[in-house]
Parts: sequence; C-alpha cells; structure tokens
Amino acid sequence: MCADLKDEKLNCLRRTSAMRSFSDTIQDLNLIDLPLQGAQFTWSRGDNFVQASRIDRFLISTEWSDSFKDVKQSALPKVISDHKPILLECGDWDVSPSYFKFENMWLQSEGFLEKLEYWWQSYNIVGRADFVLLQKLKRLKRDITNWNREEFGKVETRKTRALDELAAFEQAAESRQLTVPELIQMMNLRIELQQLVKAEEISWRQKSRCLWLKEGDKNTKFFQKIANSHRRGNCIDKLKVGTEIIEDKHRIKQETVDFYESLYTEPEQWRPSANFEGIPSISVEEKFNLEATFQEEEVLAAIQSCAPDKAPGPDGYTMAFYQKSWDFIKVDILAAMNHYHQHCWMVRSCNASFIALIPRKKEQ
Repeated sequence: MCADLKDEKLNCLRRTSAMRSFSDTIQDLNLIDLPLQGAQFTWSRGDNFVQASRIDRFLISTEWSDSFKDVKQSALPKVISDHKPILLECGDWDVSPSYFKFENMWLQSEGFLEKLEYWWQSYNIVGRADFVLLQKLKRLKRDITNWNREEFGKVETRKTRALDELAAFEQAAESRQLTVPELIQMMNLRIELQQLVKAEEISWRQKSRCLWLKEGDKNTKFFQKIANSHRRGNCIDKLKVGTEIIEDKHRIKQETVDFYESLYTEPEQWRPSANFEGIPSISVEEKFNLEATFQEEEVLAAIQSCAPDKAPGPDGYTMAFYQKSWDFIKVDILAAMNHYHQHCWMVRSCNASFIALIPRKKEQ
C-alpha cells in the first residue's frame, strides 16, 4: 500500500484523533512501515524546512515482506511538488555463494543425533589432533548436506505436501467412510505436521536471534519479521569512498576488502620495548592454574554457557550442535585443545572468525 500519512513532524500541528485511529488500523492489519532511506521527511514547506513532515510512505504486509526480503523505500529529490517522490525497490537475486549453516531444527528429527554419531565415528583420519578435528567437521558437513537434501528436505515443501494430503483425506471423509489404513495415515500426517511446524519455528527463531523468546510459543511469524528486519538493517546499499558514492554491490565488497587490507597492513615492522620491573605479578598458584591442561568439565561448562541459537562461525556449526553432540565429539575436541596446550600452535582455520561490516547509523 502506498499511503499519504502524517507521522514525524517538524513545526507542524499535533496528531489528530483520525490520524491515531488510522495508525491503529495499520497496527491491526500488521502492516510494516519500512525505514525511509535518503531523508527524514517527505514533505516540507520552503527550502529551509520551515515546516516538514513524513507523509508519504509504502506499507507492506508480512506475506509481501516474506516474498521480497530485500525491499526498501528511499526518498528522491523533489523538483516541482513540495512532496518528495518515494521509490520502492524490491531488490535483486543474491548471487553470493551459499555456505553451510547448521540448522538447529535438525536436532528435533528422529534419529538425527544417532546419524551424527555414526558419521563421526566412521571417519578414519590420521594426523595432528587439530587437523583430525577440522577434517571430521568438514566431512560431517558433506554428510549432513546430503542427508538434508535426500531425506529431510525443505520444511516448507514438506509441510505443503502434508497439508494437501490431509485435506484430500478430510474431503474424502465427507463422502465416504475412511478405511483403517487411511485413518492411520491421517493420524501420521497430523503428527508430521506438528513436527514440521515446530521445526519451522526453531529455524526462524535461529535466524531471528530473538533469544528472549522460547520455542513452542507459536511465534513463527514474529521470528520471520525479525529475521527479515535484520536482513534489511544489515544490508549496505551505498558506500562513501572519499567523495564518491558507490552503489554497485561488487564494488562495495571490493572497496571494503581493500580498506581493511590497507588498515591492517603494517608498513614498517617495529616492536616497542618495555620495562616490566615493578609491575604486580600473579601468584605461583594462579600461574599453575593458567598453565594447567584443559579439563573436560571446564570445557563442557564453557560450551553449555553459550546460547545455542547464536550465529555460527566460519565452520557453520552452532553451539547447539556442540552441546548436543558433546558425548561423541569431546574426545577429538579435547585432543585438539591439548595439542595446542603442548605445542602452542594450531591450524590457522581453527581460530578463524567472521568480520561483518554493518551500518553504524541510519541514513538521514
């Protein structure tokens, strides 16, 4: 919906009851007011903004937002009218490569943990402990991806199929008596649908990163809104490099990489020297505790203290994976950590992390 609504104002009259009533209607219809890029107000009187208000805007439904996840609205310069034209952009297809991300909803699938353990124990890899751990995680990605494609499938597709089959049985029951096998199949379809709805909710909760809401509260639509909002908020459409405004996505990526490569490149190698005499030091007991080998209890406690739905690192595995799989992966994890303790060295990718560039402030 493209609307002419008064909201944010500068030197304008206060909101009327009709305006408040219309705002309540927007809320009742669950319409989304997208952030406006390029301007704070869409109407102004005079070039000096003697009076200004955000009147014009696009309002979209949740279903429309799900179909166009990169939608945004931006204000264009006003030429003749005292209103700024509003441009609605639906985005384009993301051609970036798709990376493995562990879905916590898989853990709800019957027999999945047993499959993980079987796959993990089947890998026969020889080498340093940290190398073995990385290779096992890498091979496990391949097996999980194949299982997801061939057995688990897309939740939305499976849910649609189950709903269609259930509707067919219910329609048939209106004209004839269903057989016992058909009744059993209907019951199994309802059980499958309940499991799929829960899996869908877990998946969207993971994407939304709303850790303050619990699973099972039927908040799937809310999680979808939050996930799409994160996606729009973290998207960088423009980048200012010097005096130039860049909008091409490939150039934005390249300029970002070039900037940080230059920032973290050391032109001259030098190290400062310092005199540490007189600085307070730790006790012998504290030194022993810091240098002691890693214990299973403390490693498990650190893993269990992490939120299971937090965004995964470069390996794609969430903390929920490590928490649920601890019984059969702990040997390899502890071996890799003890190898590091003994040699003070690990494979570089063990310490890899993501650096995310996100907007620092809203565009005015």
